[in-house]
Amino acid sequence: MLDNLGSTADGAIVGQWADGSSNNQRWAVSTNGIYNKLMCVTGSKFLDSLGNTADGSTVGQWGSSTSTNQDWTIQDLGGGYYKVLNRANGKCLDSGGGTADGSQMQFWTNGSSNNQQWQFVAP
Repeated sequence: MLDNLGSTADGAIVGQWADGSSNNQRWAVSTNGIYNKLMCVTGSKFLDSLGNTADGSTVGQWGSSTSTNQDWTIQDLGGGYYKVLNRANGKCLDSGGGTADGSQMQFWTNGSSNNQQWQFVAP
């Protein structure tokens, strides 16, 4: 699950963690015109590119702003899976192939990898 790893700080890196009941894994999705913003319940920070543009760079969180770093397109792939693409850099939210709790989320060019496929699960 996408997890803010319990941090409430601007610039903190976002990772993944096994499914649990923590608010660290709860994200409120709001529409910002044609884009979406994702806010973590823990800390009320928004999923943010942090200005990163390179493949393999990290994904983080930041307080609410009008920056395109916090704008995301959610693309329906069918079968309950979605891609999450950042407006500022055009890259996909990607697990980077990490499987361990705490693995950092990364940006990668849009591709066919399962690392870029996400589900939205009701708590």
